[in-house]
Parts: sequence; C-alpha cells; structure tokens
Amino acid sequence: MTSDSFNLNPPPGFRGLLPDIPVHIYHRHLPHWRQNGATYFVTFRLADAIPQQHLSALKRWRATWEREHPEPRSEEDWEEFARAITSRSERWMDEGFGECVFQNPDLAKEMSSALLHFQGDRCETFGFVVMPNHVHAIIKPIGTFRLEQIVRSVKGFVARKVNTALKRTGQLWEPESHDRAIRDEEHLYRVIQYIGKNPAKAHLPTESWVRWIHPEWEKCGWVFQDVAGGAAVGGELSSDQEVHRTADATGSTDRNVHRTAAVTDQAVHRTVGNDGLESPSYGSFIENLHATPTKAALAVTGGGAAAISELLAVPGASGTVLEAIVPYSKRSLESFLGGACDSACSEPTVRALAMAAWMRARQLVEDEEATPPIGVACTASLASNRPKRGPHRAHLALQTTDETRSLSITFEKGARSRAEEERLTADLILNLIAQACGVDQQLPLEFREGEKLVKHSATAGEDLCELIAGSLDAIFMGDGIEEGERHTRGLIFPGAFNPLHEGHRQMAEVAAERMGLPVEFELAIVNVDKPPLDYIEIDRRVGQFGDDPPLWLTRTATFIEKSRLFPRATFVVGADTIVRIANPLYYGGEAARDVAIAELADRACRFLVFGRLMSEEFHPLSNIELPCQLLDLCDEVPETDFRTDISSTELRKHER
Repeated sequence: MTSDSFNLNPPPGFRGLLPDIPVHIYHRHLPHWRQNGATYFVTFRLADAIPQQHLSALKRWRATWEREHPEPRSEEDWEEFARAITSRSERWMDEGFGECVFQNPDLAKEMSSALLHFQGDRCETFGFVVMPNHVHAIIKPIGTFRLEQIVRSVKGFVARKVNTALKRTGQLWEPESHDRAIRDEEHLYRVIQYIGKNPAKAHLPTESWVRWIHPEWEKCGWVFQDVAGGAAVGGELSSDQEVHRTADATGSTDRNVHRTAAVTDQAVHRTVGNDGLESPSYGSFIENLHATPTKAALAVTGGGAAAISELLAVPGASGTVLEAIVPYSKRSLESFLGGACDSACSEPTVRALAMAAWMRARQLVEDEEATPPIGVACTASLASNRPKRGPHRAHLALQTTDETRSLSITFEKGARSRAEEERLTADLILNLIAQACGVDQQLPLEFREGEKLVKHSATAGEDLCELIAGSLDAIFMGDGIEEGERHTRGLIFPGAFNPLHEGHRQMAEVAAERMGLPVEFELAIVNVDKPPLDYIEIDRRVGQFGDDPPLWLTRTATFIEKSRLFPRATFVVGADTIVRIANPLYYGGEAARDVAIAELADRACRFLVFGRLMSEEFHPLSNIELPCQLLDLCDEVPETDFRTDISSTELRKHER
C-alpha cells in the first residue's frame, strides 16, 4: 500500500482493537482473539478444500513448531503461528481442490445471502468474497452475539442448502474457521485488498466467484482497488442488487451457538480466579448455558454433584443436560467404566469417565445434525466426616469430538469445610461446561496461595477423530505403509503399552530376529465393554515410541477383529494373552471359542508366544494347556532365548 493510498476516513461502523478493553484468547487448533465490539477477518473453507497430503504436512509442521515454542507461549508466538498456518492454508485453498461447490452460481448466491442474513441484527457484514471452496468475510458482531455463533449459523444453513441441492450427505465444512481481529484502519485496508484480489490471484474465471462491499463503505472510498473508478467487474455483487434472504434460515439464536475451546492462560488482562471474564449471577450464568445448543452427559463421583443440582434448578435444563450420573460406589464406578481402574480419584480415571460420558451423549443425541455433544466428568476426594490420609483434591475432564481436556487441583487441607470444597468443585465443573459451550462468562473462583489448577489437553486430527467415531478401522503412525500393505503377512505386536517398557522392546527384537520380519506395534484404542482411550492418553502412549513409530492405532478389541484387519499376520503375545484367547468364558462357551479359533486359522494367522510370570511362576508355552487347534497356530520362544519379569501393572503401581 502506498503512503497516499490511505487518505481515507474510518468507514462507518468499523472498530479495531482498543488497548484499554480486555482481549480474551482461546485456541482449539488455531488461536482466536476476542474483544467486545471488534471487527474480524474470517475465513472458512470446505472440508475437502485442502488435500490430505497437505494436511499431513501441516500436522508435521505444527508438531515441529510446538517443540520449538514450548509453553508458555507468548502473544507474539501465537501471532507467528496464525500467520504461518493462514499463509499455508490459503495458498492450498487457492489451488481449487475438492468439490468447489460455490462454482455453482446458485449456491454462491445462497452463500452470499446467508452472509447478509443477520445484517443489522446479530452482526454487521462489511464485505466478503465467495471463492469456489472457501469464503472470506469481514464481520463485526453486534451486542452479545458472538462471532462463533454467527459463523456456525451461516455455515449450518448453507450446508443444508448445498446438501439438498446436490443430493449429497455428510460434512460440508471444515469445523474450525480462521479468524483475526482487525487491529486498525490500515490493517482493514490490507484485508479488503487481499480478499478483493483473491479471485485474480487464484486465476479464477469471472463466473466462479462473488464479492461484495458494504454500500456505505463504497461511498467513503473503501472499495476493492480494481473497482476504485466505479466500474464493476465480473463476479461483483453490486451494493443495490437484491439479495435473497430466507426467513428463519438458521433457526433461533439459542440453537446456533458454536462451541469454543477454553480461554487459556495467555488471555490478556487475566485476573486471578475468573480468567478475566465477566462474573455473572448463578441464575443468568446457567440460563446462558441452557441457551446454547451444546448438550452434555455428566459423570460425577466423590464431589461436585452440586453442579448437577444447579443445572437442573434453572428452567431449560433439557437444553444442556442429556444425562447426569453419580457412580459413587466402587462397583458403580467400575460398572460405568467397564472395569477396574487403578485409582478412583485420579486424572487418568476422570478422563476415562469423561470419555464414557461422551460416548453416552453420542447415543442420546437424537438429531444427527445437532451440535456435537460433550462429556464432562469429575472425580474428587473432599473433606469427610473422618480424617483422610491423602490430599483433598478434584480432577475434572472434558471430552469432545476432537479434544480431551483435564483440570486437577489439590486443596489446602483443613482450610475449607466439605461444603466449601464442594461449592468450589461444582463451580469448576460449571465453568468447564461454559467454556465448552462457548459462553463468555465464568464463575469467580477463590483459590488459596499455593493452590493451582494443573491443566492438560490434547486435540485430534481428522483421522484420529474418525477412528474414535468408528468410521476408520486403523491408522498407521509411521512412514512407508500404504493402505494395501497391511493385508500381507506381517509381524504384529499388540498391547496396551501402559507403559511401554524394556521387556516389550526386547520381545520385539527377539521376534524380529526369529521371524526375519520387522515388528509393527498395535495399540487398540477400544477395549471390550470399556470406553475408548481419550486423546491425552493416546498422545501419551504413542509418544513412548518416539518419532514416526511403526505403530498401528486400531479399533480391534479382540483377536478375531485383529485377524480381519491383519490377515496372514503373526501376533507377538505373552503366555498370559494366549491363555485368555483359549478361555471359553470370553466367547460364551467352548463351541463359540472353537469357531473363533477356526476363523483365525482360516485367515492364516499365527502366534509367537513368549513365556510370562503368572501367579509367581514362569510359564512358557510348553507348560500351558491349550485346545489343539489353537496350539497348532502357536510357536514358542523358549525361556533360554527370552525371559523378563517386568510387568506394566507393577510399573504403574510404583508410579503411583
């Protein structure tokens, strides 16, 4: 921009970032800045607008960036990150990949109409460009309406229109939009010219795009440079052109609030105890929760049940609560989780509870087009009517389609009554739900000196989300495996690897040398009658293998399922595993077991069996009684070639 090109008065309605108003920052995969009254540059794309190989490259770049920029990350770090992601993404979007549905003029018109549907009501849209596979817009929310809410409503309406017109189903949009708060008039000018030149930069024919600038801005000279003289170009939507607006196109406000991730510790003007956000009354706070379209299943044990009471006490609770369960006894907790846990009050257990709650929520949501539900959990050990040896503490977790988040706090022992600890725990739960629902309010929290929230989170890429949801059956985490290669004979080492230890590595070395094949590890993220592993847990276990591990993530809970995924494979197992495979109790009887073993044989699968210490006695394969048809599928690694008595279970006990 030349120095004399900016002799313009500020356009009507525009407001940039102001230094004396708090800025709230949150991030999912991307950072998002929010300030009341600000104007935003928003980009949202079709789900298939960027090829998978580019998304994989972007994922690797992000992992490198995060290693080079460890937490805590500054505002400058996040600015650099956003610029880099945006630059790469928009270059790829301009390549015209995917369905490019907005090449259809009628659908481009629907997109334009939707962008102007809330004009003067929920937002001011000052300009936009509709490209074949993505959209740029300049939007200023009005009053209490949030940018996420507006964008989600627009995208939801257009998705229904496009799917109906093209007789298609499935996801249209990439869920997360790029957005940046526009700093000042000079920044605004650059944004307008950038989006205005986007069609020419992408070498698009005039019938493949639509752009528009607010007529009041045109009068002030705020125009795209190539129409500064007043001549409209092809693809231009003139300011006086009638734009079709569909009545009730996106539904009521309370059904279209977009879920956002938590406000992070990087928030500007952050105040201790309430994340720098407005501190509402209980009633209005919970009314705001109920007004969002996000519904939750809750599981609370040991403390925090007051959060359920608060939610149910305010009218409209059915808008938020799908189900609330308090699995208080040991047996109830194990029943809800599908098995025993190492510790009832721990961060891993609360994540498992949140995942189980999320799985229930998915079952209970009736409308497949609804906002994805969430699972929220808490496990606590609070002041009781008898002294406790351990610390008073609470663990909370949130599970969504693409994120696992946990919060843990240890209370100062004896500083509060049971009721006070319960109240604080309940408020933490309600704040966590509010963050997930996109409510820009938080209940005030009063912590004592030394009390600190310990936070963990992990987000998942599209492939892992699909694996959890069941639309993928496996993901290979390393390099060099094509889709068809898993159907050839291989050496697969399945396990929970919780943790991965030296015994596992030695077994892999012995197996590889004995069979003359490389070992590929397999971690099943699902287990029979248990919730899937959450994203934090998956990150932790995968991280044990280092970079580009020869590791499969699968949904195969049983060896029959593994044989279908890996026919002709040899499975590396311990003697304890082969005993379980032979146990008829896992099949409902001997006849069903024998049918399963026959299926393993039909798929040419075999087992390489290592001896294990069981009931304080070492058992090689030769000491184990097995059905003949299973024994025929087994090869033994003798004790003289390998023995180690390391146990993952014992290692976890020592870690606690």
